Amino acid sequence: MKRLIILSFIIVLASCSRNNKIGYTVPVVDPTNNYDTRSVGVSANDLLSSKKYKAINLDICYVIKHPLPESVITDAVNFLGKYCSKPNGVYINERQIPMQGGKLYVNDLITIEKIYRTKFEKAGKNGIDTLGIFILVTEGDYYLENILGVAYKNTSVALFDGIITANSGGLTQPSRETLLSTVLRHEMGHLLGLVNTGSEMQTSHQDDAHGKHCNNEQCLMYYKAQTTDVLSMLTGNTIPDFDDNCKADLRANGGK
Repeated sequence: MKRLIILSFIIVLASCSRNNKIGYTVPVVDPTNNYDTRSVGVSANDLLSSKKYKAINLDICYVIKHPLPESVITDAVNFLGKYCSKPNGVYINERQIPMQGGKLYVNDLITIEKIYRTKFEKAGKNGIDTLGIFILVTEGDYYLENILGVAYKNTSVALFDGIITANSGGLTQPSRETLLSTVLRHEMGHLLGLVNTGSEMQTSHQDDAHGKHCNNEQCLMYYKAQTTDVLSMLTGNTIPDFDDNCKADLRANGGK
């Protein structure tokens, strides 16, 4: 389903059906694209500000039996609307792809993306300039243990729904929707330049022991939020937000 979701959080549903809901048609990918081959955080200002791009397109590819729930997609749109200055809204493009399976390395994720990604940066008419974010939802696991998601390029993230599903929905566990949204928010936070990777720190708050993460244990960008240890951060189905330091970094880089 291809939809335009205005950043006032009003959802406008288009009349077309979801792309490739059944079957695995390989799209025609632009071979000249080189924007989305850069390091995580490089596109933070492009995503946060309205200076160059006025809209975002979420290009979601999910394997069979692992679609993103509508509530998770809506949450992602609202999340971007809260922090990104995109007056022309957020578009959604989603489709099913074949099972990927096994242990996935970054090069594997890049290979999958090269085959199936269709939405990159696009300069449209009347100043409607759109920047794409690729979201891969796979049943495969990351090559490192206990990792639920990863941001691996400047506009690319992957969610490992096999391990996410295994760690959600139980008696003392958050729902699958809550865990998916938490991990997706965290990885999109890395695309927005957090922490200290594209969005300059206004106050020192990087957790040097855990790379590009926040040192606040209650912050969405704390390192546990992308691992199975995130369960200790979740109270019921409440998703943590950025702390004040992370929010200040985003505002200083063109965000809200």
